[in-house]
Amino acid sequence: MKKFIITLIILIILGGAGFVMGWINLFVPADAYGVMVSKTNGYDNTLIRPGSDFIWRWQNIIPTNMTLYIFANTVYKTTVTSSGNFPSAGIYEQSEKNVDLSFSIQIELAFRFAENHLLTLVKDQGLTPDTLDEWYKTKEAALTGEIYSVLFSLKSAADMKLLVDLRELENRLVGRLQKNHPELKIIQVTPVSPLNLPDPELYLILKSNYLEVLKARKDYQLELLERQKATISQADLDMQRSEYRLNQLKDYGELLNKYPILLKFLFIEKLSGQDLLKVPQGELFQKTE
Repeated sequence: MKKFIITLIILIILGGAGFVMGWINLFVPADAYGVMVSKTNGYDNTLIRPGSDFIWRWQNIIPTNMTLYIFANTVYKTTVTSSGNFPSAGIYEQSEKNVDLSFSIQIELAFRFAENHLLTLVKDQGLTPDTLDEWYKTKEAALTGEIYSVLFSLKSAADMKLLVDLRELENRLVGRLQKNHPELKIIQVTPVSPLNLPDPELYLILKSNYLEVLKARKDYQLELLERQKATISQADLDMQRSEYRLNQLKDYGELLNKYPILLKFLFIEKLSGQDLLKVPQGELFQKTE
């Protein structure tokens, strides 16, 4: 009886230990996410979330069989600072004095992984808690590049006013980044005020004026080129006519030199009636041997 009780207690302890070892929720903090990978079954398609229902896996009972990746639900924060000039600002500034088209902008950026993509990131991209910080830095570089792209793509007057209406600018940036990076959860893309910005309407006016000058200059160059072509074409035509006339006279000279009797024929051809009796009989009109 005593041995039975001891055996029962041991079984209860082992059963309890197995139950605890298989209760995966116990190993994942309440504010974190867990991804399960076992040697026997590979990647588990169930993501352990904050507030998840009871999750139990026998694979974790086997020593060293399961790896549990725990991703803290922390937000990655950084500050994006951009300064410089609007596109072609140096050229536009030359047309007006005391015009400054430089800008300086500071944006608070915050994001983290999107939990719905976490299983895919771990399985397909090899993301782990140890590589998470480096992965965030890579994403920071990509997001920063897109923020610059949005800022420098502002062309119309309505777009340029976004640099004054910071709330609307933030909404556009969040929407653009979230659309292009579904693997991330974009939490904040907030421009920090005050911003050192040029007058957007002045920039657009200077740009428009410069483009008009370029168009006028191009039209003048095209017109000048057409005139030059016309002059060259007329000169070539006159030269071709002169060369043709010289070659024609040369051919006549060679022909008359070889057949001088042709002169008499040409002369007689223009005579009629009594005038034919007046044809001279000089050596010029003698029959050639």
